[in-house]
Amino acid sequence: MEKNWQRLNRERVEKKAQIADLLEKGWVSTGDLPYILERRIPKSKSTVIFGFIRKFLTAALEKQDDAYRNANVAKLDLKTTYVSPDLASKIQEEVERYYAERPSGY
Repeated sequence: MEKNWQRLNRERVEKKAQIADLLEKGWVSTGDLPYILERRIPKSKSTVIFGFIRKFLTAALEKQDDAYRNANVAKLDLKTTYVSPDLASKIQEEVERYYAERPSGY
């Protein structure tokens, strides 16, 4: 039992260190990205961006090769994905394109 707790604690510490390193480099969580983009794009809604974040991420990555994907996406676990600043700007372009096609914003 004690060893299991030590292993879980070590994994938690390693994950926090990874996240701190990514944040220091300017990477952004896909969970935080909708709120960041809502502040940058005037008529956007974070709830809409959050609902389509996977679509925007896929659209931004489909024109790129595997090396770019591996270098700009960090999937830490099932629910935690971080993207590089470069990929975040590509996602922002996709969101802007989405809102340009829909005058109402939805």
